[in-house]
Amino acid sequence: MILRVFLARASDRLGAETRVAPGADFRAARRAAERVGASLILGDRPIEITLERAWRSLSLRDRWRLVRSVADGRSASSPSSPSPSPSPSPSPSPSPSTSTSSSIEKSERDASELIQMALDDDDILSQYEALLAREFPSLIAPLVRERDVFLSLTIKSSYAVSGKRRVLGVVGQGHLRGVVRALGEEHAGQFRELCRTPSRELAKQKVLGVPRPLATRLAIDSSIGLLACAWWQG
Repeated sequence: MILRVFLARASDRLGAETRVAPGADFRAARRAAERVGASLILGDRPIEITLERAWRSLSLRDRWRLVRSVADGRSASSPSSPSPSPSPSPSPSPSPSTSTSSSIEKSERDASELIQMALDDDDILSQYEALLAREFPSLIAPLVRERDVFLSLTIKSSYAVSGKRRVLGVVGQGHLRGVVRALGEEHAGQFRELCRTPSRELAKQKVLGVPRPLATRLAIDSSIGLLACAWWQG
């Protein structure tokens, strides 16, 4: 829960900085898939696995700092003045007398402004990643690097089993470079390792045919119930 609150606040702040609402990549993927009749595959690692691996990567000191930052209603700190770039002001609609060259110049100018906005957003993302690496360096691997690899493996497996000539991966801007890099690397067979957590390993163990976590919980609840009955009757 602590990590969920921490990441939700960071996501909201980052969305405000980059003028992109959290989850915009999911909505864009859904609209594009519906438009062309493509199958939509949710390819990110389950959030429960990511959160458990992230939490277990933190030292006791870092966990306490994270608890304090959430209790204070803020992240550990904020990046050094990552002020968003102003959105380009809309240009007036061209009159019928506007020449073709003017339209081309306007298109080039608009494209240049969009590229600059993307570069500014990328700079903001880099600042936030640098902040995370400075304040909680152990979170970089489970929250960023591992998911880059996981997403690249999903894209590759989707291509392998779909029988299509191409697949399209839609990812958040913060993962774009990492996923592209991972696509050019060899990570075959890492799905299982990237999904490994102690709780999932325990769930595979059986006690009298019952999953170990459930058996442990039943034993604890039964002990509490017996103690309560003994206290009540005594």
